[in-house]
Amino acid sequence: MSPRNRKDPADAWVPMRVYRLKTKWYFVPKIGRKVPLAPLDAKPAAVLQAYNDYMASLEQADTVESLVNAYLASPQFKSRAVKTQKGYINNADLIKRVFGKAHVDEVNPQDIRQFMDLRGQKSETAANREKAFLSLVYSWGYERGKCQSNPCKGVRKFTETARDRYVENWEFDLLHSHASPRLQSAMVVLYLTAMRKKDVLKLVRPDLRDDGVYVKQSKTGVKQLKEWTPELRQAINAALALPSAHPTMYVFHNSSGGPLGESSLNNDWREAWALAIKAVPTLERFTIHDLKAKSISDFQGDKQAFSGHKTERQVATYDRKIKRTPTLKMKQKGDES
Repeated sequence: MSPRNRKDPADAWVPMRVYRLKTKWYFVPKIGRKVPLAPLDAKPAAVLQAYNDYMASLEQADTVESLVNAYLASPQFKSRAVKTQKGYINNADLIKRVFGKAHVDEVNPQDIRQFMDLRGQKSETAANREKAFLSLVYSWGYERGKCQSNPCKGVRKFTETARDRYVENWEFDLLHSHASPRLQSAMVVLYLTAMRKKDVLKLVRPDLRDDGVYVKQSKTGVKQLKEWTPELRQAINAALALPSAHPTMYVFHNSSGGPLGESSLNNDWREAWALAIKAVPTLERFTIHDLKAKSISDFQGDKQAFSGHKTERQVATYDRKIKRTPTLKMKQKGDES
């Protein structure tokens, strides 16, 4: 790191973030504790040597950046779902920019809180995700002797408002009427089975069994057999009948016979919405994932078994249909009090 301009020309040799404080020369990082370098009466050569030694130490395996990189190279990270890995990598980029050069044991809960408050001004949800990732990294490192504690512990996350959008039948039908044939099939399968979009798109012909559609949920690992109904068979058959240049094993496939990508289905979704909004400008937006919530909300029976969620609390976040209750009747004159 090169020297910067100082008020006193005689201090032009002093590196960035190095300051004279009460008793010593210190390196003052953006995040974390200040680091003593040399006594105030030390010669410039001694201060520079101490500074260079400290900066060299940051290249060793004791910085937040090195800890994050070690986790991203670990079997624990590689065992995560691909989508989860991508999210962690995005979180890691910002974490390394903010905390990367700090020693792992210099970061304290107050630093995390300051980061959360600043990041939360733009996105509280993103701040929660990034803090959760950093906490995961520190917990992983603590178990392996790479850090002394987890500074994220005790730092509260922002309260997130649970999504409560329930898709009415007429709204589903309206969007379905403007959707491409492959999106129409996907919407019906998503609704009838409460599967995730990712799990629907990876369906292959061997998953279509005599008594239902086999699925191993990518997020929970739960294995299910979604029993056939005439509507489900019709939607699956419609997907299989979509044009393909080559024989394909994928239920939802592209024109070449390969698996239909999420981006392609998302494009279909955007195009359907453009047409639906043009037809009904007041239509309130909903996401393709909201179809899972509609499915669970509409299902009459054991919602947890149907959805494949591991806890009732998870099911509750998807059960969004307004509950009907009886109304108290007014007493008539002459009725006993």
